[in-house]
Order: sequence, then C-alpha cells, then structure tokens
Amino acid sequence: MIYLDHAATSPMSDEAIHTYCETARLFTGNPSSLHDTGSKAATLLEHCREKLATTINAKRDNIYFTSGGTESNQRIIRSLLKPYRNQRPHIITSHLEHASTRTLCQELKAENIEVSFIDIDKSGHIRLDELEAAIQPNTILATLPFVNGDIGTIQPVEKAVSLLHQYNVKLHCDAVQAYGKLPIDVTHIPIDALSVSAHKLGGPKGIGFAYLSENVQWESLERGTTHERGFRPGTVDIPSVASFTDAATTACHNIQTNNKGVSALRDQIIESLKANPAIVIESPQSSSSPYIVGFRIKEMDGTVAMLYMNRYGVAVSTGSACQVQEDHPAETLTALGRSRDEAQQFIRISLSPSTTENEVNTFLDTLEKLIKTRGMTNGETKEVAR
Repeated sequence: MIYLDHAATSPMSDEAIHTYCETARLFTGNPSSLHDTGSKAATLLEHCREKLATTINAKRDNIYFTSGGTESNQRIIRSLLKPYRNQRPHIITSHLEHASTRTLCQELKAENIEVSFIDIDKSGHIRLDELEAAIQPNTILATLPFVNGDIGTIQPVEKAVSLLHQYNVKLHCDAVQAYGKLPIDVTHIPIDALSVSAHKLGGPKGIGFAYLSENVQWESLERGTTHERGFRPGTVDIPSVASFTDAATTACHNIQTNNKGVSALRDQIIESLKANPAIVIESPQSSSSPYIVGFRIKEMDGTVAMLYMNRYGVAVSTGSACQVQEDHPAETLTALGRSRDEAQQFIRISLSPSTTENEVNTFLDTLEKLIKTRGMTNGETKEVAR
C-alpha cells in the first residue's frame, strides 16, 4: 500500500519504536514516586520536557504532556477560559479549525460563552480585518490553526498575535499539522498557547504536549490534580514521551532538508493536477504547507475516489480523519464557498519525508486511470460502498 495520508497519522519511525521499547524496559517507575526507580523516571521525563521545549524555543516549565492534539486543544481552551467563567467571556475562532476545536466551540456556546466564527479569504487564510472586527471588550482568546489540515494553508500567525496582543487578547494555535514541518519559535512569535501531537511526525499515538506561556492565566479543570503541575490528571506515559521526544527532535532538526524534498514532490503533483481539466486544486500554491494537497475531481464523490484508490493500493483521504468519521463534507471547503456537493468531492493527499518519487508517480497514474474510467467506476464503486 502506498500511504499518502500522513496528515491523519504517520507510521512510527524505527528510532521512535526502538526508544519506546528500551524506555519501557529500563524505566519502569512512576515519576511521581519518591524512591529511586520513580526518581529515575522523573529525571527522564524532565529531560524530555527540556528537549521538546527547545524545539519551539520555549522554557521547560511551559510544556505540559497530554494524550495528543485533540486533548491539547480542548484542555487549553477550557483552562484559559475557566478564570473568566463568571464574566461571560468571548472567544474568536474560524471554520478552518480541526473538528476537536469546532465541536468544543459549539459546546461552549451552549454554556453561555460567546463564540465568533470569522470568515476566510478565497485562498483559505483568515482575514486579519475580520479578526480585528470580531474583538469585543470581553474577548479573552482567539484560537486559530497554524496550518489548516484540509488544504494546508499556513495562517498569518505572526500578524495575528501582534494584532491580538494590542487588545490584550491571547492566541491559541493548533500546531498539529505544523510542528516538525515548519519552524516554530514562541520567543520570536509570542503565541500564548500551542497544541502538538506526536503521531503526525513519526512518534507514537496517544501523546502530545500543550505549550502555555507564563504570561497566560489558567486554572486546572479537575480538583486535586497534581500531575503535570495541575494541568492534566493521570500518570504520564514515560515510554511514549521518550519516543515522542526522539521523533520530534529528529523532525525539527531536519525541517529545512525535509521540506526541500517534500516541496519538490508537491510541485510535481500540483503540475500534474493542473494539467487535468477534470481536477480542481483547492490548496493554494503560496503560503501553504508542502505536506498537504487538497483537490476535487469534478462530478465525483470523494469517498468513491478514495475507495477506488484504495482498491489499487493507494491510501488517500477525504479530509481530517476525525471529520470523516462524522460523514460530513470538509468544512474548510464550505467555508471557501463551495457547495455541499463540491465539498463532498474533496480528496486530500498528505506527504512525509519518507514519501518517494515512485510512490507519487504511482498515485498520479492511478488517479489518471480513475478519471478516464470515472463514469463506469462511479456507479461500480457506489455498489461496493452500499
């Protein structure tokens, strides 16, 4: 199987697997325990925290381990809002967000918290004028993706945080699709909170971190929580943390080299897609992650296309894995003004540094065969899907 769905999850690297196994074998203690076995685990935990903090130029004590991107997004937002719950706080977001954030924002509206969704421009970037216009006297927080997970647009985070701080509004960024692929420096761009996941860059599933600046006020969501300095209850998974740390350190160290190779493959894909009149490319060529390409095949349901590609050994997706489970069209596409039918035509491919030119060529050949036979294939695949 040629795997082109790395934005959903990426296989663990050999290095990460080795580190996980060795750590599980050698570090058996609970890091909260006071005996030597626990202290040994605690020392490793803090060493990993320090190394991960370095990857975004942060301080060690600003890193809090979580189960991944979804928990980081939801726990950060709720923790930042909790000190203001008696004031009916207001937050700003967009339709570019991951399902975990969009779902939470709908929940918050039901909890008497004001939520504003700002519009995006025709290329899939937030509009800074809309962001500024949405700010109210009770605005506490804005939450924006660093990179959109459907079409890969890189958001103007530096300009957004500068604008928001003029109004004393904090910024949370979902950096799951950016971390380890784009440089992130929270000293240079003073983002207040950041969500990161390990399994998008060769680390294990079920581990990530939340970054919270010392300049933000937050409160623990559960009483009596002592783990992770009150941010999250439960014993930290030391083998996963160590494995994550090695995968992240390697990815962040090689960002420039990896991006050069992946960008060349993306350019090849884009040029091929542009040459086919049956295809509409939704990812912009500028201000976009080289790892993600979103497109549509006219008059063909994206799920039908995905199943055809899968039958011939190529794994692609129809958007965020969390969103696909809801059987909804990609919300990014509807925010761009596409009809529901057009949004349901959406296909996403996502690359990794391990993706090869041969794999890309096979994908393009399979896609061409699909389009040439799409009349027959469309009906045939729907029969299979029933």
